[in-house]
Amino acid sequence: MPGGVYRDSVEWRITLTPEGDGTRVRESFEVIRLAKAVELFIGVVMPAHKDRTADLANDLGRLKELVESKSAP
Repeated sequence: MPGGVYRDSVEWRITLTPEGDGTRVRESFEVIRLAKAVELFIGVVMPAHKDRTADLANDLGRLKELVESKSAP
């Protein structure tokens, strides 16, 4: 069955905006479909799910590697 038992869906976005000599990176998400009971359960069982600081740092590291590899002469 497509979507499995929970049939949830989250859309992740990374937005890059030029700012001065650098780039502002913004990561956001939108929960498209998620059962309320599942959302509450995840918040209690996996509190790290609400704080993605470490995951964002990893995402930015991979993004940096990609950008630097594409801009190398």
